[in-house]
Amino acid sequence: MVWQAMQIEGMNALNQGQLLERLYRDVRAAAYHQPGDDLLKELLAKKILGLVRLKKRWC
Repeated sequence: MVWQAMQIEGMNALNQGQLLERLYRDVRAAAYHQPGDDLLKELLAKKILGLVRLKKRWC
């Protein structure tokens, strides 16, 4: 979805400081820097038990 938005926006989406530029960078980085299984299990357990509220990151 981010890639499609970048195609619509064009070159302006690559300007530093643009929301799409940051989203694209984050999506690309996530493919290489995935959290470990233990961290994912801990976060999911805390969320299910209501011990942590996940914040919206971009909105």
